[in-house]
Amino acid sequence: MTETSTPPSSNRTLLQVKQLCKKYGDTLACDRISFSISEKTIHCVLGENGAGKSSLMRSIFGLEQPDSGYLCWNGEPTIIQNPRAARDKGIAMVFQEFSLVDEMTVIENLYLYLGPTFNWEHDVLPVQKMLGTKIKPLALVDELSAGEKQQVEIIRSILISPALLILDEPTSILTTEEAKHLMQTLRSLTQNGITILLITHKLEEAIGYSDQITVLRRGKVVSNMLACDTTKEDLAELIIGSNLTRSVNREKKKRWETNDNYLLSCKRLSTKQRSMTNTQLKEVTFSLRAGEILGVGGMAGQGQAELNSVLSSNNIIKFSQIKLFRNVQIFVMPEERDKLGCTPNFSLSENLLITKQEEHSPWINFNSLDQECRNILREFDVRGGKTDSQAKTLSGGNLQKFLVGRALSGNPNVLICNNPTWGVDLKARESIHQMLSDYVKHGASILLISQDVDELLYLADRISVMCQGYLSPVLDRSEITEVLLGSWMSDPQFKVLTS
Repeated sequence: MTETSTPPSSNRTLLQVKQLCKKYGDTLACDRISFSISEKTIHCVLGENGAGKSSLMRSIFGLEQPDSGYLCWNGEPTIIQNPRAARDKGIAMVFQEFSLVDEMTVIENLYLYLGPTFNWEHDVLPVQKMLGTKIKPLALVDELSAGEKQQVEIIRSILISPALLILDEPTSILTTEEAKHLMQTLRSLTQNGITILLITHKLEEAIGYSDQITVLRRGKVVSNMLACDTTKEDLAELIIGSNLTRSVNREKKKRWETNDNYLLSCKRLSTKQRSMTNTQLKEVTFSLRAGEILGVGGMAGQGQAELNSVLSSNNIIKFSQIKLFRNVQIFVMPEERDKLGCTPNFSLSENLLITKQEEHSPWINFNSLDQECRNILREFDVRGGKTDSQAKTLSGGNLQKFLVGRALSGNPNVLICNNPTWGVDLKARESIHQMLSDYVKHGASILLISQDVDELLYLADRISVMCQGYLSPVLDRSEITEVLLGSWMSDPQFKVLTS
């Protein structure tokens, strides 16, 4: 990557954060945070989950008020009382957790946010072309994939032509090529006068595309620097306070090639078109053996959500093309943690009940439930919550770790993971990868659906790609390259295989 450019000294300061503090009960989320954002630059904020990033952004966008400290906008001290006041100043924000209305269409959501003054062909299509998206105006938001919803959020924010655009993990559920294209688009936006404030856990993005970097740890600023003056290793050490190295221990022996211990097979599975945004599955064929991780990549909206839905326990019995072996138990980790993975207003203990629907006892042992919850919080290093904490009070990364822990604690034979490290920090990502790798050593299997190519190449034993409802041939990890994956993602005939 060569997109980084040192901001010219003539660039004036657009936003200053001065000694900002934000407290929740006894937790000091932001501890005297100070930094400045130069106009027409990309300013990146890094930090572990719980480091204070989200609280900081919510204060800048007017969703919360700081307990002390203040903001300066264009050199003038200012108070941003609410998101409307932020928009009036020219501040837009793309949240990690979606803020769209699921029951409305894409164009209705845009009308709700922008008013009736915009035109789809004149205003929206040029932005879609710039982002490389093809979302239909009458598509129901509830039927879009998570990646497509994120694209709508980005389009919506760009359309107001903000002076400052805040993005919280915008590439977390995009493929490598989609993420690269988005980051290049953000760079072009700075040339058109828009300043970007970016939260990411991807160090390559921070160094490759941003101009300035601020690192937070435990609510405090530990470094402000130019992106061109640092390295991935230095950033990792600043973020977690120590060196971080890859340590996932995967056995190299191909157990799945030397046994016939199948857990699940799918042969020529096809589905019907349920709506204009639904992608039919077309002759999908694969098998899962005990002890393996099978990766499924692809761009958003290519049929992954449909495959996930079909394999859920409520639907799988409807399809004769799917065969379960022995007494296989399947657990599905859904793509959207807030909407489908948990009940946000329930406590963490109460959210464990979601996985116990097959237990037919009329009684709930809350003491046992609380103990199980404490075990998950401890074993999976979930921070910022207790058994009685509402799920919505956890940061996105800690909630993700809780959901992974809940899934694994149920000991399913087959675990279907959808973007399991979406929005988690470096340390949590390594931890989740190790959990998944260890889990299959005891004879379970994982179907890993991920738009993160690096994750697929790192974790999966065999890999395939979904494109327009078709599933590519399944190849051993040693036969797969990033180039091949990228080609397959846009070629439903998977012709590269024979070249």
